[in-house]
Amino acid sequence: MQQTLRRETARLKQVTLAGQAGTITQTTPLRADQQAIYQALSIQPPPRISAFDPS
Repeated sequence: MQQTLRRETARLKQVTLAGQAGTITQTTPLRADQQAIYQALSIQPPPRISAFDPS
């Protein structure tokens, strides 16, 4: 169980993309297994978009 938790949560990534239109920081979409973990633990998952800075 602990290995599954570690593996699934490690797959969740946050990336920052920058271009002429600005910068955005987003989290990869949650997989079904990751969503189930967050629900089972009653934890709010990270937001899909955590920062947006238009140029």
